[in-house]
Amino acid sequence: MNASDNNIEHLIVKSLMGRLTEDEQKLLEAWKGESSEHCALYDKIVQEQDLSISYQQYGKIRTQRAWNQFRRKVDTSYRIRWMVRYAASILLPILIIGGLAFYFYTASSGLQTVEVIYPGCSQATLVAGNGLMFVLEDDSLQQIPTGTGAVAMLKKGELSYFQERESVADKDTVVPDNMLQTCIGNEFRITLADGTKVHLNYNTVLKYPVIFGKRARVVYLKGEAYFEVAPDMERPFYVITEGMKIKQYGTSFNVNAYSPHSVSVVLVKGSIGVVAEESGDETLLRPGQRAVLNRKGADIRVDEVNVERFTAWNKGYFYFEDESLESIMQTLCYWYNVKVEFQSPELKKLHFTGILDRYSVINPTLRAISRTVDVKMKIEKNTIIISN
Repeated sequence: MNASDNNIEHLIVKSLMGRLTEDEQKLLEAWKGESSEHCALYDKIVQEQDLSISYQQYGKIRTQRAWNQFRRKVDTSYRIRWMVRYAASILLPILIIGGLAFYFYTASSGLQTVEVIYPGCSQATLVAGNGLMFVLEDDSLQQIPTGTGAVAMLKKGELSYFQERESVADKDTVVPDNMLQTCIGNEFRITLADGTKVHLNYNTVLKYPVIFGKRARVVYLKGEAYFEVAPDMERPFYVITEGMKIKQYGTSFNVNAYSPHSVSVVLVKGSIGVVAEESGDETLLRPGQRAVLNRKGADIRVDEVNVERFTAWNKGYFYFEDESLESIMQTLCYWYNVKVEFQSPELKKLHFTGILDRYSVINPTLRAISRTVDVKMKIEKNTIIISN
């Protein structure tokens, strides 16, 4: 491939995503018209578009959970179990559009390693209102005592609360008495007592009551989580983060409060209002919009965004669009629980566009990135070393 091929790869990726501008479409058409080989290659790539549809379904597959279910049915040696797990991680459907790895990857890719690093898994720590602590794991099955008359059941890596309608708390506001926390390399799903579903990303803390009050449903978040709020016109649902309060009655949205400098909310469907803690002003969002609050100020900026970019993690994949290698590797390090070392500061500024499988081993992801941005990567003792 010559120097211009990196631009062509970028154009084809954007074409698959349906995000080409008019000028970019003309450039792509001109490239296709240069030779029959170019046209044939593009047609072959487009024919694989069905993979993206299959991948949306694959987002629902939990690799770790599938392995745990399989493992319980197999009684054999550790060596054989390890081999089967490794094979399964390769045979499961994997979509890597990044850099068009299916078509441009060769045996001389920039990944130089024989080590295999597995993705994160479903695990969290629950600190109940009574002070008891529980480690919730993917293959656990148990009932968690709540001391309130409500029932909490852990099954297949998800925690669900159940209550009778008449058991709504008498108080108008209920102080959160439970804390659910994920660490690096973990995620977790929970269904709250009102039916609201929450997917916690890594390094996230959610505080919530076992039973919500009569007038409002309030939770506190630090980190990142995707919410699917159960409709209840009589009790608005509030998500409170440092510096921002989010209010709505029933909708889907993603909250990212990782950064010490800002909080962002992306609305998928429904409607929400975001309130800056300092000013008290409320800003309404429409689907497809993102609100960003600078923690140092009171102003909220609203942008039109590609929702998929911010919610892809909830569906089981990474979505990087012209993102720096430094930012990408930070995301991968948190999910795969690895470290990264750049041999040169300039390498951090390289940019990559692509959709990568969140539940595969990290190796094919590194191959796609290294091949596209033309760097070398190797894994040594759980550290990814990146060089020219």
